[in-house]
Amino acid sequence: MDGREGDPYAFLTVLSMALYQEHPSTQALTIPLFSKSRITSPSFRTTLHSFLDPNANASQHMGVALSERLINMPVQIVPHMYRMLVDEIKWAIDDTLTHLLFISRTYTLTQEVVQVFHSQPNPSSPKNKSKKLRSSLRSGAEGEDFGLELSTKVMLVPADKFEGLMRELGEVYVVGG
Repeated sequence: MDGREGDPYAFLTVLSMALYQEHPSTQALTIPLFSKSRITSPSFRTTLHSFLDPNANASQHMGVALSERLINMPVQIVPHMYRMLVDEIKWAIDDTLTHLLFISRTYTLTQEVVQVFHSQPNPSSPKNKSKKLRSSLRSGAEGEDFGLELSTKVMLVPADKFEGLMRELGEVYVVGG
């Protein structure tokens, strides 16, 4: 961000699910989580339900981390963002968060692209491999996947472990290293 009036390139915040439980946007977020976790991880669904049920354990409160980073922003910005989030959570008036929920998009190469990368190199035809790669990058549903499969990962972190996790993140994504 360049000054107060600049455009943000990344943001990160945590919303208390207890405070915003009845808000329609919160419900729009939790309904897909419940439906997907019912199939993939029934135990995780039970855990989510224990946080989001108004009649559930009042001593446990979950915050949902919302973040976005433009694809052209360096990944090295992430540890700094989360370090600032750790500080903000410490300073927050609502310090009752016991867990943080992170929802993240992940991208993996499609099988076609992986096959092109792992195919036996033909020294007489490097252009052929490049041509196959370009073709597979354009393939997919209506040509929109560009060789990447999009999926979502969800991670529930105890709040007391968050600061240590962010230290480790900072060690992995060292600026200039």
